[in-house]
Amino acid sequence: MTSTRSWIYVCAALCAGLVTPIVSAEELVEESIDEEFGEALVEEEPAAAEVGGFHLQSSLAIRPFPIGLALRTQGGFKKGLFESDSPLLSGTYIDGGISTSLSPAAFWAGPYLELLPVAVLKLKVSANFMTYFGTWGYLYVPGDAAQDWSLDALSASADQGLGQSTTGMMVEAETTPQMKVGRVVFQAPTTFGWMKMDVANNYYEPIYDLFFAPEDTYWVTRPTLGYLFGENPAESFVLLGVRWEHTSIANSGVVRDTVGLLFNWKLPSSYLSWGDASISGFGGMHIDHPNRGELSPYLGIQAGVKLF
Repeated sequence: MTSTRSWIYVCAALCAGLVTPIVSAEELVEESIDEEFGEALVEEEPAAAEVGGFHLQSSLAIRPFPIGLALRTQGGFKKGLFESDSPLLSGTYIDGGISTSLSPAAFWAGPYLELLPVAVLKLKVSANFMTYFGTWGYLYVPGDAAQDWSLDALSASADQGLGQSTTGMMVEAETTPQMKVGRVVFQAPTTFGWMKMDVANNYYEPIYDLFFAPEDTYWVTRPTLGYLFGENPAESFVLLGVRWEHTSIANSGVVRDTVGLLFNWKLPSSYLSWGDASISGFGGMHIDHPNRGELSPYLGIQAGVKLF
C-alpha cells in the first residue's frame, strides 16, 4: 500500500511539473472536451475483420476557466462484430479495457466496456476507483450548509490547504446516438452515473466541476452539431461545432447548463510518424450557474495521441 501511494504522488508531482510554466494545476478537466467527436464518423468504414486488436491512446487536457489539468490514458482490445456492406453494420465492434485519469489532485482508474452494435448508436459502461490526495485544496468539502463552491471559495481552499484526502467509487452508463450526413456530423452522448465518496458532507468534485452529496446520482447530456472542413477528411480534418450541455444531480439538487463552440483538428499522419494526433477544445459559458452568476466562462484544450 505504501509503495502504491508513493507511486501515485510521484506521478502527480511529475504531471504538475510538466505544465507549471503554462498553468497552476488545481483541478481535473471536465468531460466537455471530446477529442474523439467526429473521428469515428469521418474515417472510412472498415470491414469487421479490420476492426480489432489492441489499442492505446493518451491525452493531456488543460482548462484555464476554471483552472484544471488531466493526463488521460485508455488501453484495451477491440473486436469487430459483423462483416457486412450495410452502412449500419460495417465498422461495428465491441471494445473493453482500462482507462485512467491523473492530475496533481486525484487519480482515477477502472475498467470500461464499449459497444457499437450499429453505426448510429454507441453504448458504454465504466467503473472507476478514485483517490484524492488532499492537494491543491481538493477534495473540497465546505464546513457549512451554504454549499459555496464559487471560484473564490475554491481558491481559498487551495491557499489554506483545506483539501481532504479520501477515496470513492463511480459507475457510469453512456448512450450516444450519432450520425453523419455529407459533412454534417451529430452526436448526443448522454451519461447516467452513480458516485459515492467517503466524506461526511456535500463536496465539490473537480472533474465535473459540480457539487455532489456523499452518495449521489446524476445525468449529463451533450448534444453536438458540427461541420467538417478538409479536402480528405479520412486523412485530416477540422471540425467546428456547437454544443449544449445539461447536467442534473439528484441529491445535491444542482442543475447546470453550458453552451459553446467546439473544435477538433485531426492532424495529418505526416505530422507524427508514431501515432495519430489531434487537438480539440471547447469554449463557452455556463448559463445561470448555481453560484457563479448568470454567465460564467468555460474553456478547455486537449491534445491527444493514439499510439496503436
